[in-house]
Amino acid sequence: MKFALWANKVTPKRSIRVSPFELVYGKAIVSPIQLAMTVANLLQEAEEETRAPTRRMNQLVELQESRK
Repeated sequence: MKFALWANKVTPKRSIRVSPFELVYGKAIVSPIQLAMTVANLLQEAEEETRAPTRRMNQLVELQESRK
């Protein structure tokens, strides 16, 4: 029952073209799934940035070894 009421509040209505939530609070709803996906993308980008210097150092070491 709780989810049905929440769905009714966040679903845009045809006549007014916005959701009741948006009428009351003046902002569009951010669902937990959207928030989780944003956080997951940020964490993935941060992880890639921390790996880049290590990967580059490994490439340089391999280059030096191949030159020897």
